[in-house]
Amino acid sequence: RSRLQVVSSSPNPMPKPDRAEDAPLWRDQLDDQDRDIPPDTLTLPFGCGPDLLDWLMATNLHPNPVFAIQTARSFLAVALSRRHISSMRNFTSLFAVMIGKTASGKEDAKHQIETLLTECGLARLIGGKGYSHPSAIYTALQDDPKHLTLIDEMGLYLREQKNTQSIINLLLREYMELFGRAHGLHHAPRLSGLGVAKADREAVKKDRAPIIKPALNLLAMSTPETLWASLSRDHLDSGFLNRFLLVESRAPRTPIRPFMPLAVPDSIKAFIAAATGQDNPLSMAQQFIYDLEPPLVQWPLTDAALQAMQAFEQKMLKLAEDWDRRLPGLGNLSLRANEQALRLAVQNAALDDRSDHRLHDDHLLHAQQYVETHLVRAGDSIYRYMVASPFEANRNLVLEALRKAGPVGITDREMRRNPPFTRFTTKELDDLLTSLKTGWLIDRLNTRSGKPGKRRDAWVALDPNETAQYCDEPLPNSDSLNQ
Repeated sequence: RSRLQVVSSSPNPMPKPDRAEDAPLWRDQLDDQDRDIPPDTLTLPFGCGPDLLDWLMATNLHPNPVFAIQTARSFLAVALSRRHISSMRNFTSLFAVMIGKTASGKEDAKHQIETLLTECGLARLIGGKGYSHPSAIYTALQDDPKHLTLIDEMGLYLREQKNTQSIINLLLREYMELFGRAHGLHHAPRLSGLGVAKADREAVKKDRAPIIKPALNLLAMSTPETLWASLSRDHLDSGFLNRFLLVESRAPRTPIRPFMPLAVPDSIKAFIAAATGQDNPLSMAQQFIYDLEPPLVQWPLTDAALQAMQAFEQKMLKLAEDWDRRLPGLGNLSLRANEQALRLAVQNAALDDRSDHRLHDDHLLHAQQYVETHLVRAGDSIYRYMVASPFEANRNLVLEALRKAGPVGITDREMRRNPPFTRFTTKELDDLLTSLKTGWLIDRLNTRSGKPGKRRDAWVALDPNETAQYCDEPLPNSDSLNQ
């Protein structure tokens, strides 16, 4: 790079390129589509899995394979929960958030799961859209110790949590506890007995026996802008986020297509009937009695599956250390990836038609790839978009606009005429650009305008992987998580 000039006498002098051709420019980082997702994670290759995905894609008004897979996973999670278990005590219950733009395919998941459960004779597993109090979670599990709750906008849900008096704070703590109670007991919140006669307290106590093997399943939706801006370090440090599969599709909005009613395939109904034991009324009924041990279907891990589990856990622990060096607390995100992969692997084993009735390494490896793919993408988005202040949020907004502009960049004149820059005063925009330039995330360079022979001075985004060495603090970039 012959045109680079040293402009600092520090131990790590910052190079100063004059022309965009000599600068480490930001390249297309797959921000607006899902081409980086491995094709294998968009499949469900066991048993009736392909039929299930085909039906979900055919009945969605905005078909999206990323969301179709997670919709299938959440449906299987609740249908098989409180019954199918691995030899490592993993049930199938899941907490998941589907993250995408409006009209990108996530909106139909609720209707699709409700249709599947109803057609499979499991309508009682549809638990509603939330809870008014932690005690409501307990009573809901008393009525149906396995059920699915859907939350329409998780970002707004978490935003309300910032009010310290909000009941959301208590609900989130209850969710965190229930994630790890699938193989144990969930006790009712203790109420005050002051002023209550002893006989009445005893009567209440009898009605508040612990839930045996509670199977709470959560499926939430959110737009990326709302969710990432609502998150804080507390959600990472507390372990709340790592209990969720964060499944983001970066696909653009698509036009709506006509709805075509399609019957649920018989293969899916037959599988659910067999997997839930519907041919045995007593066994089926016991799954819905909260203070009785449910009849369990065991899935022992093969030796190869055990080795795959141990290798994946070590990989996730190493990832946690790497991520914590980039952003303290981010490493917590990977600490329950092994548990989530095992839960998905139980689904794969139950779907499979093999006669040996064991959880094989291919069941687990397929689940691990799915979990790791979305874990890395979620870490990428959190690192880039989670903000601690309005200034940081605006800074990210300007940076993303410059990244989308590519090597042509955006001139000062264009900024005065076009959003999102027009929402800021001249001083506010100057402060944001100065902050980004100081962090060596952008620079003002001589660029090609796109017309033959035409050049102009414009602001362009730089590649943080090549410029991080010149900064005193971690940079909000995506690729550093994948190194």
